[in-house]
Amino acid sequence: MAYNYYMKKIKSYSIVRSLDGLIALITAILVINTIMSLFSVRQIRSDNIQMISDTLSNYGIQEDSRFASARHFVEWSATKDPSMTHIKSEDSGEFFSHMITLRSRLNDMMFNTGDDFMFFLNLDPAHTDSFHAISSINVPYDEYLTLKKNLVETSNRHAYLLHWSTVSTNENTYLYYMIKYRGVSLYSVIPVDALMHGLDSITTGKNGYVSFRLNGKQEFKKAGGKGGSGLSFFYKDFSYKYSRDGIPFTVRIHADVYSSYGEQLIKQLLIILILLLAVIISTVYITKLYRVIMMPLEEFSSQLSSVADDDGAVNTELSQITELAAANEKFQELTDEIKTLRIEMYEKE
Repeated sequence: MAYNYYMKKIKSYSIVRSLDGLIALITAILVINTIMSLFSVRQIRSDNIQMISDTLSNYGIQEDSRFASARHFVEWSATKDPSMTHIKSEDSGEFFSHMITLRSRLNDMMFNTGDDFMFFLNLDPAHTDSFHAISSINVPYDEYLTLKKNLVETSNRHAYLLHWSTVSTNENTYLYYMIKYRGVSLYSVIPVDALMHGLDSITTGKNGYVSFRLNGKQEFKKAGGKGGSGLSFFYKDFSYKYSRDGIPFTVRIHADVYSSYGEQLIKQLLIILILLLAVIISTVYITKLYRVIMMPLEEFSSQLSSVADDDGAVNTELSQITELAAANEKFQELTDEIKTLRIEMYEKE
């Protein structure tokens, strides 16, 4: 009687129901984690796209203004500046005063173009002896001599008019804009490496790049990528097109818009899948344990309870649990003895 009372006082729990609740909780955590990860990466992608677009747009607007100012200075000075009429002869006594006037006006304009642009004047387009620098020279002197020589040779071979072109030395490549007017050549020159200023802060990714194409056709510079991911489907293209009155080249950016978070997301999803697989395997294993262990234990417990009943039916099948086999055998012997005692007591009565 005490045993039955004790069994009634203890609250029973279902392992299967507890397991179902645990699986539901883990699944909910995994789903919430996945949704939050996807949302975070999507926000990162959106922010990176906006950042690259804004950076490229601001860069294009600034370069439009700089190239327009440089081109305007060359065109106006070569065709409309009165001092150019008197500056043709280096032997003229007014040559140096007109050069000072020209350089002074250039210095006022350099606020718009910046120090990257260089301006040159050649009084004899066929030779380099009359080649003069109007602005400061921001390249080494040996590089300047080579650039001067190549500019004169290239401009004599090709009649570029109102057109930006490229000229190269052993060290670098340059964009130049030249006007020939009344025997005088005026140049505006900028190193192509200076065109990266303002774009070098963009993380384009391992397979990304920044490409410059003159008039949208001839590629004259391409900067490789850095950082980011190597997976191609994380990349997106951005471009700023050339214009007649602005920059003479098209800028194309091929950049990783996830900034390496995409690969981290894939790794995180793989971890989630592994955890989910572990939950499924654990569920199958625990279910098997319940079937081969808990159910025999419950059966054995019910057999113990049936002993107290006069008409209690006892299952004599051996348990599948090795540890309970001997106990089950002893229990069968005990039930047989109890039955024999009951019969003897009944006969005596």
